[in-house]
Amino acid sequence: MPLSPNQQDNEKRKFKADSNNEVAVNVCGEQFNDIVDAVNGISSSNKDAPVVSNTLIVNANTEYSHAFGTGVKAFTMRARENNDIKFSYATGTTNTTYMTLKRGAVYTEDGLNATGLIIYFESLASGITVEIVEWT
Repeated sequence: MPLSPNQQDNEKRKFKADSNNEVAVNVCGEQFNDIVDAVNGISSSNKDAPVVSNTLIVNANTEYSHAFGTGVKAFTMRARENNDIKFSYATGTTNTTYMTLKRGAVYTEDGLNATGLIIYFESLASGITVEIVEWT
């Protein structure tokens, strides 16, 4: 029996297992079914439309950064490719004092009202795209 248009749309949105048969999870290890689950995990009250940013890590073990917009309320971050990312909120610390965003995981901060917030990140691999969605 063919899928309805709604079922077809749901199938397109689903997160697919990667080559290691792993799926997208949040930092607590809870599986996201699709991007809607990931975005719905963030409360949307008093937030403007989200802004999507992509930063390419050209060189492995090199620190890159993302400056958030004024008054950022929440953000979500993940690696597009199947790699870990080390990140920190202070420059020069992504190789000393950092958190690790494991491959396939999504990191979220909510309830912010920050100005001048910058996140720093690096990867052990080159060619990794860090995807960030932020709400102001």
